[in-house]
Amino acid sequence: MTATLAHLGAGLSPAALLAVEQPTGVAGWWLRERGATFSEPHDQYFMFIFWLCAFFFVLLMSLSTYFWWRYRRVEGVPTQRSPAHNIALELTWTIIPTMLLAVIFVWGLRLYLNLHVAPAGAEQVNVTARKWQWSFTYDNGGTPTETMPFADVQIPVIAVPAGRPIKLLMQSEDVIHSCFIPAFRTKLDVFPYRYTTMWFQALPLAEGEEQREHWLFCAEYCGDNHSKMYAKIRVLPPEKYEQWKKDLANPYKGRSLVQVGQLLYAARGCVQCHSVDGSTKIGPSWKDMWGRTERLQDGSTVVVDENYIRESILNPSAKIVQGFPNQMVSYQGQLSEKDILAIIAYIKSISEKGHGALTPEETQVQDESADKGAG
Repeated sequence: MTATLAHLGAGLSPAALLAVEQPTGVAGWWLRERGATFSEPHDQYFMFIFWLCAFFFVLLMSLSTYFWWRYRRVEGVPTQRSPAHNIALELTWTIIPTMLLAVIFVWGLRLYLNLHVAPAGAEQVNVTARKWQWSFTYDNGGTPTETMPFADVQIPVIAVPAGRPIKLLMQSEDVIHSCFIPAFRTKLDVFPYRYTTMWFQALPLAEGEEQREHWLFCAEYCGDNHSKMYAKIRVLPPEKYEQWKKDLANPYKGRSLVQVGQLLYAARGCVQCHSVDGSTKIGPSWKDMWGRTERLQDGSTVVVDENYIRESILNPSAKIVQGFPNQMVSYQGQLSEKDILAIIAYIKSISEKGHGALTPEETQVQDESADKGAG
């Protein structure tokens, strides 16, 4: 992990990051660290096939070399006639490989079914994939807002309990993605207009270990920023996880609308397409956006206010700013009205014309009894 943290600002791709995290020397020849209960049986199955292939490779290459030397053409020695068939030999090379393939098939099928059929009582987490961000919703309606910087993007951080099964119910809002957690030995495609599920159970923490972190990647090419579509999975003790999830249910508690809007900007994937420093990304920068007059693709103009921002979030194709692609997906049903107001408040706070438009309700910290806003 120390090596990983040292490379966080280096702009490494997931493949490069995995190379950094791999152990060196002989240990680097084998599989990565194990993070879930499925990891060990997966590794045993993989290594069985690996050594079986290695054994037969050495055997066949050795026999080929021997036969090449033993039956080479020698001047003055007549060529021997090859036998037409050998029943014992033919049965041997048919029955033994068939038995080995049957073992591989049955063993693999059992592992596949165990991986895709979650145990009863597994906690469900809804996963939504979109270009180029993962979002997660827990059974209490909470959505993680914590992010961490990696290269030039903010990636979401989610928590799971150690020693308890978690079921992921996954869907995509645009193209095909793939949820890949190397340490858990799990990878499954995520499709639009269709649900896919997989589950895992993180290994218990060692004595004195407060938490453990693993990477989650998109393993299906999905566009320009595919290599930046990842997340961090934080394994917590069950009691700390329950408290974390309880706090997650109300992100407005102890925060102002501006602060929640900043969290949503990172957690909901806005950061992937909109900058807050004036630089150009896939979409218009939020810096000084409030009150700005934008020219649209049809030649008309619009002033950025509450109505325009709300419409752009719920129906992003309605008014496309000139010079930018019509690529944003709708957040209809994913953000509550209070969430939208929080994003509006945040855009005001980073706009020169927006400072004077901020209201006390947008800047004051919510009290302990604040209503839950994410939904």
